[in-house]
Amino acid sequence: MSESPEPTPRLIPLMLEGPAGPIEALLQERGETPHDVIAVVLHPHPLYGGTLHNKVAHRVASTLFSMGAAVLRFNFRGVGKSAGTHDRGIGELADAHVALRWLAARHPGARQWVAGFSFGSWVASRLRHRLQLSACVQSVLHQGLRNGAEVLYRRKRQPVLA
Repeated sequence: MSESPEPTPRLIPLMLEGPAGPIEALLQERGETPHDVIAVVLHPHPLYGGTLHNKVAHRVASTLFSMGAAVLRFNFRGVGKSAGTHDRGIGELADAHVALRWLAARHPGARQWVAGFSFGSWVASRLRHRLQLSACVQSVLHQGLRNGAEVLYRRKRQPVLA
């Protein structure tokens, strides 16, 4: 009896349509296999060199992919080939929401996760709160954005960030 071959992993460059124009993205998934979990991974602060190619964002994406998730990384507005300019977290939250909606439409019914590093962690926590997502993986919340985390704490009356 022969086993069926593992679906081939794919890394697909994409341009999504975002609120400020095209959003540059990379999608990791396994062939045409449906995924039970999807994850969007957000990079560090764009004004300090953060991109979808950041080594921490890449490692987080690789780990989530190895756990079976379809993973989408993208450049916030004004970074790489993404249109627009930095919007102090407001537009970046909208970009993240567009990316998650796109991935959810591609994998209907999948559990939705969001992950981020530094600035991306802050945006991820805001998206998770807004959409009541089941999981939010955060790495090093940027100290300069601490008040944003405190706002989440006050609204929920429980710690959102661990």
